Parts: sequence; structure tokens; C-alpha cells
Amino acid sequence: MRRRSLFRASNPAMMVVQKSATERGTTAVSRENDATYGGVISKTSALLVTMLAAGFAVAASMLQTGEIVIDWRLILGIILLSFVSVFVVYTKPHLAPLFSFVYAVAQGAYVGMLSLMFSAYFGNNIVPMALIATAGVVLAMLFLFRSGLIKVGSFFRRLMYTLVFSYLLVLIAFLFMSFFAPGFFTGVGMSLYLGIAVFGVLLASLFLLIDYDNIQQAVQSGIDKKYEWMLSLSLVITIVWLYIEMLRIIAILSSRNN
Repeated sequence: MRRRSLFRASNPAMMVVQKSATERGTTAVSRENDATYGGVISKTSALLVTMLAAGFAVAASMLQTGEIVIDWRLILGIILLSFVSVFVVYTKPHLAPLFSFVYAVAQGAYVGMLSLMFSAYFGNNIVPMALIATAGVVLAMLFLFRSGLIKVGSFFRRLMYTLVFSYLLVLIAFLFMSFFAPGFFTGVGMSLYLGIAVFGVLLASLFLLIDYDNIQQAVQSGIDKKYEWMLSLSLVITIVWLYIEMLRIIAILSSRNN
């Protein structure tokens, strides 16, 4: 059976998966140990449920204490723990189940704090709206991918990685502006910030197509089942990114209306 080339063009984090598919293509192995769509879906669901539970727990704890503030030292710790967890999942597949859940708990705590802060400033409806919008986009992009209306090729991947890098640079620039020129975020500056937020939502939405294509290629290539965790975590990371972008754009629109 001819194996398809996995994760075309510049996705270093997935090279270990491609190696697995190549090795299994030349070795007689049981198909029972191959990755499946059902396996990826179940693992993705488990991680999302864990995140929701962690988020609700943190939000409830903050409400109970009456201190709706973000400790930036804690945020930096969560970011560091998340990066370490992702690195371990991509480089040590046998530890992927444990560190995928470590990531889910850490990001759940972060998202819970962030959601509570947004609710306090922009009303209780912002979180349900962001959740519904995120779920809608995830399903809509899955439909577009399955229908073949948008093809994920090497050019698409290179373009997306370039746009993500450019987007990060723009966000860093806006962060500096918030410190040194806070008055910028009024009038034209706010309109520009809204445009950047819309671009962020579009970018995160399109990145879902790469995750879907990675999963499809992995399943069709018969990689080992243990790599389902890597595929699921990648999809969860994109969903979290999309949700945060949805929160941001709804908050901007809400502040403009008020």
C-alpha cells in the first residue's frame, strides 16, 4: 500500500508522526493499532471537557473569594507549563496522554480566568456568545474541509504559517502601543484594532483546516494510535485560540456600541 506524504511542507512538530507512518508502511503491524477518526474525536472531547471543568473550577473559586483579578505571575506560569506540555507531547509520544491533560488543565484555568474577566467588564452574555460562535466556526470549517471547497496544500500551509508569524508581530506592536500610547485605542486606532481582531478570527478559523487535514492524512496513512493525542492536542490548541479571538472581537464590538 502506498503511503501518502504526511503534513506537507514545514510542520516540524509533526515530523515524528510522518516517521511513524513511514515505518509502519514497511512493517507488518496490526491495523487495530492504527489511528482512527473515532480515537481522535474521543481524545479531543476528553481534553475539551477537562478544560471546561478546570475553567469552571477556577472561575467559581475567583467568584467565591470575590477577587476577579488576574495574577500575571500565575499567567506566565501557565504559559510556560503549556509550552512545556506541548513540547513533551510532540517529542515524547509515550508521555502524550499525561501532558495533554496537563495542558488542558493549565489552559482551562487560563481560559476560565480570562472568561470571568471579560464577563465582569462586558456582561455575562459574552462567554456564551463566544462559545456558540466558536462551535459554529469549528463545524462550518469541518463542512468546508469535507466538501473539498478549500484545499489544504503546501502553498496554503506556507501562507498560513507566514500570516500567523506576521499576526504575532502585529500583536506585539499593539501590546507596546497599549503601554506607551494608551490613547491610541480610540477612534481610528480602535477601528484598526477591530480589523486586526477580525483577521485573528479568520486566521484561527482557517488554521482549523490544517488540523483537519493533518488528522485525515494521519488516519489514511495508518500511523500508530498513540499519535492520536498529538493530533487531538493540536486541534484543541486551535480551538482555544479561536475562542479567545471570539471573546476579543465580541468585547470590542460591545465597547463600541456602548
